[in-house]
Amino acid sequence: MKKKLLAAAMGIWAVYTGVLCAAEAVSDGAAAEITDSSASGALVQGVTAYQQEDWATALFFLRKAVSLPEGRTGDTVYLLIMSEMFSGDYVSAVDDCAVFLQEYPDHLYTPYVLYQQGRALHFIGKNQDAADVFTALCAAYPEHDLYSSALFWLAESFYSEYNYEPAKALYERIVSEFYDSPKALDAQYRLDSIDQREREYKLLYLLKVTSEEYLAAKEDYARQLRLYQSEELLSLRRQLNETEAQLAATERELESVRAEYSQSEIKIQTLEQRNSELQQAAQFALSAADTALEDAPASLEDSSGGPEESVAAAEQGGAADAPPAATADSLQERTEVSALYELRARIAELRRLLDEQDVPEGENK
Repeated sequence: MKKKLLAAAMGIWAVYTGVLCAAEAVSDGAAAEITDSSASGALVQGVTAYQQEDWATALFFLRKAVSLPEGRTGDTVYLLIMSEMFSGDYVSAVDDCAVFLQEYPDHLYTPYVLYQQGRALHFIGKNQDAADVFTALCAAYPEHDLYSSALFWLAESFYSEYNYEPAKALYERIVSEFYDSPKALDAQYRLDSIDQREREYKLLYLLKVTSEEYLAAKEDYARQLRLYQSEELLSLRRQLNETEAQLAATERELESVRAEYSQSEIKIQTLEQRNSELQQAAQFALSAADTALEDAPASLEDSSGGPEESVAAAEQGGAADAPPAATADSLQERTEVSALYELRARIAELRRLLDEQDVPEGENK
């Protein structure tokens, strides 16, 4: 960094060799006029170190000379400022430039000090202050040899703050109006750099726009997908609700069928129990009738015409030769036998009906 600053400063001195020679001559004259040995010795050693580009030594002795009243002149302060610029001590250069402009406002080197003050401010990042100094320099000295260089550093101050439009205008002016200036090539380089930056900015802008459009499309797709998924989810939920409702209805119908089946089983069991009870009753009645028939007199069973005929004959008066009492007893017995036969016939009919009502095996399963 120091080598670059030194090369830039030496380039300026190459253009303004007359100014340097004049400054050295004035410095030599100032040193000759100083009678004090300390101030004179410091000035001589400072100027010698300055000519040898030994900036550290030059700063040491020049500051010593400036600190003494007999060694403090405009020429000596100017040489100190230039030594600070070459050494890169820009903060000290800014301060000493302010001192010089305050103490020697009408000095021969005032425009040069303004020029170095603007450059020092630019190098420490105070570009707005630097732009103000260069603007004042160009306004006060429009015909000065430093004018084109001041325009260049003014453009550099704008460029460093990314204010490319005024910087580009100044660079173009330097290239077109001051094409023989040592800053013309630097100005052209800056123009190319600005054009490249503009192309990069346009590309970045296009990329940004494309990226924003892509993001917008992506967000829209995601929104549509979420909407579709929501609608599909709602549809699935509706289908699920309908299926659950159908399942509930089927469950209710199944419960109803199960209840009817249970009632049918109860009815079947009741009928089977009733059938069993009737069969037992009929069997008991039939057994009783058979027993009664077996106990009846055999003569009643062997009489012609059967019990029904005997009963009919008795009703018509019976045989004339039979005794009345015997006839009455015989008629009563026949009547009882007829009732037994009638009971037996009814029991047989009842058994037939029960057999018809009998539930087939396996029907209730």
